[in-house]
Amino acid sequence: FPKKSWSPSNDINQYMVTTEKGKCLINNQTMKFNRPGRLKTVVECLNITQLIQDNKELLTMDFIVLHGLEDKVTSCKVSQNLYNARKDACDATIKLYDKSYHMMWWEPCGDQMYSDMLLWLNDKCK
Repeated sequence: FPKKSWSPSNDINQYMVTTEKGKCLINNQTMKFNRPGRLKTVVECLNITQLIQDNKELLTMDFIVLHGLEDKVTSCKVSQNLYNARKDACDATIKLYDKSYHMMWWEPCGDQMYSDMLLWLNDKCK
């Protein structure tokens, strides 16, 4: 198995979260965020993203998209495009959070994000 890291950047932590608490939590995670992604992982993430994009018309179940507007890891436009493409075919919901990066649960909007998610899930369980 390859042991070498091969990816364009070895530090995306600065783009994951804005809060000091979040930065400390990233640094203390047992998952190692301080090493570059493995090439195979990076390639598979790109492949699955493309597969979803190419087959989004098959998505017919209800879904919610939660995205930080300041996310520098994943473009908010991708989430908006998915929502816009499927909102008429199923019950699609999008929630966009101002001043939030990728790991929204550690951002100032974290409590609101959890609340929005639970409200959506509870509504689906009725």
